[in-house]
Formats: sequence, structure tokens, C-alpha cells
Amino acid sequence: MPPSPSVPSTDRSERVQRLTYRDAFATVLTFYAFLHVAVVAGTRMWEWAPADPCVRWMISFCSQIHEHGIFNVWTPYPQGANVLYYGLFLLARLGPWLDFLFWVYYKAAIHTIPNVLTLYLIYRIGRVIGDHRSAFMASMFYAFSFSTYFYGLITNFVYDPLPVLLTVLGLYLLLVRKPMKSAVVLGLGTWVKLFPIFLFMVGLKFFKGRDRRTFALTFSLMTSLCFLPFLLANPSIFLSTYYWQSGRPPWETVYSYILALIDEPFAYDEPYYQDYFMEHTGWLFWGITPNPAILAEPIPPRPLGWWNIVSLLGFLLMFSRFVPAKINDGSKVIGWGAYLLISFFFWNIGWSPQYELFVIPLLLFMFERVERATTIVYPLQGCVALEYALSKPTVIQAPGMAAAKIFFGFIRYAIFVYVIVYLLRRRFVDR
Repeated sequence: MPPSPSVPSTDRSERVQRLTYRDAFATVLTFYAFLHVAVVAGTRMWEWAPADPCVRWMISFCSQIHEHGIFNVWTPYPQGANVLYYGLFLLARLGPWLDFLFWVYYKAAIHTIPNVLTLYLIYRIGRVIGDHRSAFMASMFYAFSFSTYFYGLITNFVYDPLPVLLTVLGLYLLLVRKPMKSAVVLGLGTWVKLFPIFLFMVGLKFFKGRDRRTFALTFSLMTSLCFLPFLLANPSIFLSTYYWQSGRPPWETVYSYILALIDEPFAYDEPYYQDYFMEHTGWLFWGITPNPAILAEPIPPRPLGWWNIVSLLGFLLMFSRFVPAKINDGSKVIGWGAYLLISFFFWNIGWSPQYELFVIPLLLFMFERVERATTIVYPLQGCVALEYALSKPTVIQAPGMAAAKIFFGFIRYAIFVYVIVYLLRRRFVDR
């Protein structure tokens, strides 16, 4: 019998490398999941979190939905988010402790599980567009990102980890060329947060022929299944969400900084623009959480401010650069996805710190070497964290704190400008 051919050393080395990085990632993933459980247990979060004002606010608006009906209450969120919150509320009502059970279901379904699954998908995306090393490094940098712990574990207010998971899953399915599955997932993400629409736009250019038609039709069907029933059942309540969002004053953006510098007051006396948690002084530097008691009443549109017009025109100018783009590989899917999201955040009238969760997965794969992404991802998280800390009502009114807040805000803008210029001039421009 002739001797069996030996395995080339390069193949053996590649197999060993694959196993090594896969085992290392399994360790990071296990640690990441364990840390989520350990923080909840170590802080005995179940004892104090259910009484958190943010949790109480969610339960209050769900009670309004329970009283008036799902089609007859608006919130600041897309209608799919209302369905999600109300579903958790109904599950919690089946048990004896409404507040506690609502928090448990909320923390598990919207924070912890999506956070862990997103980390897994980061590794999978790295494998699709790069090698085992890139996949592991990206997942490790994501696992040790402050924002993923803060918004997905410590704070109870934001629900973004779930739509972030759906966005990243939709991105992965785009990269592996699954048009129908990607459209379904991005459609589900749009139900609860509108940002996945930007990846849908990228997908329209990435897919060709029959795949493009499947992708477009499936996404349209998915979004219609959520939004159309609300629009037909109660148009005024449906539109109230978007009237409220377009009519609210700017927050945490250059528009609010300008208004602060010229000392222009906000003459917003309507009850739905009064914040449930803080005084008017927070408007320049904080979002608005409306009182749940007024959410069953429709609201009218408000005349647009100069900031709305500048925001729209600015984004359309940036979007015009995307229109002729040719997207034919995974790196351009990620690059143009990051470009659209960051362009939107750059020109939008408002910025909430958890928005960074949507761009971090894309920024991790922006450079040839993943390690270079840390020069963007970690400084962005750092300045956003400082902005958030300085925005607290007990801090922002202290001498010099407003100026410090604005300073870190402009650093965020500078990072966005750098990313946009890099994406256009270095790797993703069509030549």
C-alpha cells in the first residue's frame, strides 16, 4: 500500500490557527455571558431595578395601552416597539409581581440575550469578510467595549440592544447573500427602530436582478405588516409619534449648542413636550420622556424649525454621494452602511448616546487591520460617556460643565467627520 500523502504544512498551520482563534473566541463569549450574569447577581439588581423610574415609566405607558388599546396610544418609539413592550407587560401580568417580572423579561429579552448574540454575530461577520484572526480581534474589542455593558446591562431605560441585534443579523445575512432572510430581519428591526432602513438601502445596491426584487418586496411586506394596521386603525395616533419626533427641540447636537450660545429659549408649552423626569433646563442637553398620562391623545404637527431644514438638506447632500455607488463586495456593504448611519447621526437634530451601538459593529471592520478600529471605537465611546455624565441635571448646571459638555460633543463630531472622509477617500470610493 502506498503511503498516504502528507498534509501540506500550510494547511495544517491554517487548521491549527482556526482552532486556536475559535477556542479563544469561545472563551471571550463565555466570559461575556458570565459577566452579564455576574453583574446582575453581584449588584442584586433584582432588588432595586424593578423600582427604577425608567421601568415604572415603561409599565405606565403599557398600562395606558392596556386601558385604551394598542392602536390608541402613541409613544416616542416606532409602533413595533409598543407591541414589544406591551407583550412583555402582558406576560408579566400573568404572575404575582408585575414590576419584578416585567423587569426580568425586559432585561433578558431586550438586553442580555441580544448583547450576547450580537457578540457571536460580530465573530461570524469577521469570518465572512476576513480571516479567523480578524474575526477574533473584532469580537474581543466589542466584548470589551464600555457601551455594550452600560446600555445593555447597567441602564434600564434604552431598548437598543434588541434592534442592534436585528441590524447586525440583517448585515450578516446580507454578507452571505440571503436576500429574503436579510429583508425579514431588517424589517423586524425597523419595527422597533428605524435605523435598519439604511442597511436596506445598501442591500438594494448589493443585490442584483431577482435577488434585489425579492429583497425589496420582502422588506416592504415586513414593514407594512407592522405599520399599516396602526395607520389604518388610527391615523392621528399613528402620526403623533412622527409629529412628536419632528417637532421636538434639538438635543445633544450642534443645533442645541447654537441655541444655547444665543440664549434662545424653547417656547414649548405643550404637555407632550414636558419631560417626565426633569425640568426644561435639560432640553438642550437631554432627550424628552413624555408623561404617559397624555399618550392616549393625538398631537398636531409643529412648524419646522431651521434645524429641521438644515438637518434634512445636509443629509440629502451626503446621501447624494451614495446614490451612484456600486456595491459589489462585503467591504463596501459595511463601508456604505457605516457612511449612511454616521451621515444621518451627523446631521440629525438629536443624538442619544446609545446610538453608538449601531455604528460600533460597522466601525470594527472599517480598516484593513481590525486593531486600527480601536483608534475610533474607543475614543468615540469615551467622549460619548463623558457627554452622558455631564448631561445629568445635577451636573450640567454647575459652572463650566455646559462648556465641557459641548467640547466633548464637538470631539464626537470630529470623529464622525474623520470616518466619513476616510470611507469616501480611502477604501470605498468607486474609481
